[in-house]
Amino acid sequence: MTTFDWTTLALGLFGAVGVFVAVVSEVKRRKQERAMEQLQSQVEQQSGSINSLHLASKIDEWGIEDLVEHRPDDSVIRNAIDGCEEIHITCQVDSADWVEHFAKEIRAFLKYGDRLVLNVPDLTRKEVRRELGMDGRFNEDRISELERLTMDFARLQADPAFGSKVILNRLPRCPAYSSVLFIHRNPAASIGYIRLYAHRMHLAHDLPSVHFRHGGRLWRFVEEDLVNVEPR
Repeated sequence: MTTFDWTTLALGLFGAVGVFVAVVSEVKRRKQERAMEQLQSQVEQQSGSINSLHLASKIDEWGIEDLVEHRPDDSVIRNAIDGCEEIHITCQVDSADWVEHFAKEIRAFLKYGDRLVLNVPDLTRKEVRRELGMDGRFNEDRISELERLTMDFARLQADPAFGSKVILNRLPRCPAYSSVLFIHRNPAASIGYIRLYAHRMHLAHDLPSVHFRHGGRLWRFVEEDLVNVEPR
């Protein structure tokens, strides 16, 4: 074999080795890319999808239907009252017009329903009024709304047509939240909503309301808390 032949063979082998190295490098690069893609996907799942699934399960566990500003739409409340067996209201600090606003539905409810309960701070107690006014938590307008709501329920209670179904429960302290439970004979139709209070309430309608269904943790929380609020 001539020197030329050896040189040609060497160049050919060198070229083949180069091609092989390039192929191996490309395979490694692709493996690294896939590994990085998998790692990125895992990170995204941990920070995104997994949390979303976790959140979705919690929403179902707590029975959350919606998060709204102020309170659910009137249509939601009217539908909830329709066919209701019991209504339990706690405080409703920003809804002095509740009885007037839903007068038709409330009177229809009182014909076939069992109980309409209002749990409201006892505004005749100095310590309660002092608590409501601490740090500007509830201003005089809000306290006046509570008085108006209480008087509306007292008038309902005095009505001989259905007054026995109206329960006005004056509390020695101000509840930490406002809530309504609409309890139906069919539990699946029962709904409620709850609103927390800020330390300073300038406009109560800025507070969010959580609208929830029967059977979730929010429903159980409010239902069980009523045991500590309402007389038995």
